[in-house]
Amino acid sequence: MVRIENKKIGHWRWIVALLLFFGAMVNYIDRVNIAYAAPFIEKDYGINAGMMGIILSSVLWSYAIMQLPMGYLVDKLRAKKMYGYSISAWGFVSILTALGNSFGSFLGLRLLLGVAESPSFPASAKTTSYWFPAKERGQAIGFYLTGVFVGPMFASPLIGAMIYYYGYPVMFVLTGFFATIVAIFWWIYYHDPSEEKRASKEELDYISGNSGKVADIAANKIKWKDLFKYKSTIGLLIGNFFLVYVSFMLLTWMPSFLIITYHLSILTTGFYATLPLAGGAIGFFFGGKMGDYLIVSKKWAPFKARKTLIIIGAALTTEVFFASITPSVLVSLIVLTLSLFTYGIAGGNTWMLVASITTKENVGAVGGVMNFGGYVGSSLAPIITGFLLLFTKSFFDGFIIAALFVAISASIYGFVVNETIGEVAVT
Repeated sequence: MVRIENKKIGHWRWIVALLLFFGAMVNYIDRVNIAYAAPFIEKDYGINAGMMGIILSSVLWSYAIMQLPMGYLVDKLRAKKMYGYSISAWGFVSILTALGNSFGSFLGLRLLLGVAESPSFPASAKTTSYWFPAKERGQAIGFYLTGVFVGPMFASPLIGAMIYYYGYPVMFVLTGFFATIVAIFWWIYYHDPSEEKRASKEELDYISGNSGKVADIAANKIKWKDLFKYKSTIGLLIGNFFLVYVSFMLLTWMPSFLIITYHLSILTTGFYATLPLAGGAIGFFFGGKMGDYLIVSKKWAPFKARKTLIIIGAALTTEVFFASITPSVLVSLIVLTLSLFTYGIAGGNTWMLVASITTKENVGAVGGVMNFGGYVGSSLAPIITGFLLLFTKSFFDGFIIAALFVAISASIYGFVVNETIGEVAVT
């Protein structure tokens, strides 16, 4: 086997990762923008905290339900079409949200947003499995997943300012427009490796392990129903059910938590919220780099490295409940930042685990199953937190439940996710 020097490889695969990064950014901006508008929508249309919890959750109902067919469709129709259609559609729905004027209209629009966004992360995982060799895959996934928090982090003060000066309808239009811009770049610049003329032959050989063949659909694809014969498939589904809950509890209710608990303005909240979101972004990136270090330098199997980091990150995230018991906004922000940092380590490595636990041909389907579990669980977070706030006038119980769920997740990943899905090399 001829060794390819790094200087001759090229870097087009990182252009692809950059596209995925911007896609993740606008995905989460459009997913959480309504969290900042929530107090004002409640006031304008007589919506209570419980009803708002339903609105905040609704995007995740349709998103979760669509994960199963979308994972299959991504494998069948390829990432370029599915992701391109997805970005275009969710940007349009976000713009339409500016027309919402009742509980029912906001609910319906958020359900549509969930359908539109549903192909995004299965398509991203599929794209990474084709464009990156195993030793770089964690770094690539960690890089684009930082967009999950980098997007809301940079948009948070902008969203706060737009609502403060122009109102939330204008905010919905502008954040939806961001997605439209990313969609244009995706359609122009993304192609599968076998169709990409701008990547060098050396880079394509490097991606495919110097075999001279670029990854393509192979005969070792597992039938969708047969995925559930593997215990790890069930573990990924249930483990992610409990893990993602905490992130969506914070992403959907953190602005209201800061406003209600510490009597901050929307303008101040927009700036303060950047700190925890930055913690999440750094956690995703650090988790990917740490996993790659364990694999490359310490010679750990990718499966072992990713799983270990998920367990440690999830266990440490139980600290989140401390944020609800301190009278200091500064201390609360520090705890929230640390919690999203450790969540980022765990959450980012779940997608890296999918890329190492099964073959490229099954990444979309397995990722869809895992994502389905995560978003069923996380869809409960805004509702449970909202109704607890309505009846107890406090966020304390909501934070306790989030800490309990993430502890359960660590246990499931530790004791249930113990085998690869299909015949996968573990080195």
